[in-house]
Amino acid sequence: AAPFRLEVLAETPAPEQNDSPLVAGDRTWCHAFRHVTSVLAPPQRPRRSGHDRPIKLMAHNTARKITMPSGELKSVKLEIDWSVQTVLPIEFAGSEIALEAHAYQGREPDTQAVALVHRKDPAADAVAVVRLHSGCVTGDVFHSLRCDCHAQLKAALGRITSEPLGVLIYLPYQEGRGIGLFRKIKAYALQDQGLDTVDANLEQGQPIDARDYAFAGEILKDLGLTRVRLMTNNPD
Repeated sequence: AAPFRLEVLAETPAPEQNDSPLVAGDRTWCHAFRHVTSVLAPPQRPRRSGHDRPIKLMAHNTARKITMPSGELKSVKLEIDWSVQTVLPIEFAGSEIALEAHAYQGREPDTQAVALVHRKDPAADAVAVVRLHSGCVTGDVFHSLRCDCHAQLKAALGRITSEPLGVLIYLPYQEGRGIGLFRKIKAYALQDQGLDTVDANLEQGQPIDARDYAFAGEILKDLGLTRVRLMTNNPD
């Protein structure tokens, strides 16, 4: 696949702000941005039988630019396997907000993701605020106190829905930093016995962090986003 150039405007640390839920140590968000340029080159995956072309995204996908009424469904075949788009109304902060929902299926059955897009008119020239959120059943769904994932997700939605152009890419297959729900719960049990987070993963023969963002890079490319403001609690 051809390299995909993504310009990231990363938010710089602001140690004096310590009330944000998106925190890495004493680092929090602020509204000044520094330029970071990176190149995303998604790794080649084995082709399925019958596929005689390299994995790539179809650049002429026009369905992405359509504003659809709630309930209407558009499906577009992509080389990463497929995607589908609809309108998803959500309740957030006491209000109903309509978001574009772009769902993606990768070549592996468990590689799925959804991109929630919020647009305000006019947003054509706006640099998208983007959050890549790794799925967390215990935090996002059940509001577990063993992590701050729910607080991060809530803060990200608040920021994204207040911007002219905001995108949240939810990556459910990255549960437990990529080790899965079962091993994450097992890691919790090991932590109950005195191990820290890192050692609990290593005890299971798992890496400290197994997350991979190549699929998220393909999604950003499909959405036509080559310049973003990245929201992260790990600015380094």
